[in-house]
Amino acid sequence: MEDEYAFEGVVIRLKQKDYDKWLKNFKNIPNLDAVLMSRDVWLSEEADDSARKKWFMSTVNYLVNVDARFKDKNKKDEQGRRLGADGKHIFKRMP
Repeated sequence: MEDEYAFEGVVIRLKQKDYDKWLKNFKNIPNLDAVLMSRDVWLSEEADDSARKKWFMSTVNYLVNVDARFKDKNKKDEQGRRLGADGKHIFKRMP
């Protein structure tokens, strides 16, 4: 019986339960598939064999960092207005 994967790359292969767990936990990443595809390309073409063997844990750590960056980039106040790195509101100027 052949396993079916929710995400299947060259190195990264996620079953549906793991994929769903990652979607839930890394909710700040707007396009998880794109990030996984990029990571898979790096693992398959540039990473050494040791990194390929430990792809699951290294990818989780990578996604934690990517998720944190998106969270910082998309900070909002309680009313949903975007905040800058200094905690102040970001306003677009009218032309």
